Amino acid sequence: MEFKGFSMRWVTGGVTAVIAIAFVLNFSASPAASGPAKQTKKEEAAVPAPPFSLMSLGGKPVTLKSQRGKWVFVNFWAKWCGPCVAEMPMIENLAKKMKGRPFEILAINVDDEEPDAIKTFMSRKGLTFTVLLDRNGTASESYGINALPMTFLVNPSGEVVAKALGPREWDSPEMLDYLTGLMKDGGMEKS
Repeated sequence: MEFKGFSMRWVTGGVTAVIAIAFVLNFSASPAASGPAKQTKKEEAAVPAPPFSLMSLGGKPVTLKSQRGKWVFVNFWAKWCGPCVAEMPMIENLAKKMKGRPFEILAINVDDEEPDAIKTFMSRKGLTFTVLLDRNGTASESYGINALPMTFLVNPSGEVVAKALGPREWDSPEMLDYLTGLMKDGGMEKS
């Protein structure tokens, strides 16, 4: 399997090494021990999120622009990425905890498998959040993805306000407090 000129074995090994180094250097403590703010980098200044238009698993086009007015959790992942798969149930729980709020999860899959294989994977894992397919790598490239998983939080104005490299305990009380705090700071929720 080739990925932009490199064998998938090389990419997988490289991604694993980058994630391991990131954890040692920056993310060695758990979110509960050090707090989500130390685990998820809040941007010093909001920057425009790169636009994208991708097909959903349901075959419908989804654009980032169509999500304006909501907070958007953009997660880049692959089935072959162990840390990505490990955090999926926590993302599902986060989706359930954020239900009823102006919050949308868009999980961008970078596998080169057929959509039916991704649908089967999602069904077997009991995952219901929106999955988009980045078959040609344009969204991954525009977001500078060089390791997985990588997650961005986009505010209702379409700006990246936080990002995280590596898996997180997305459904922990601390992370939920962190995310809702960002949403309150952005003026989307009333106290």
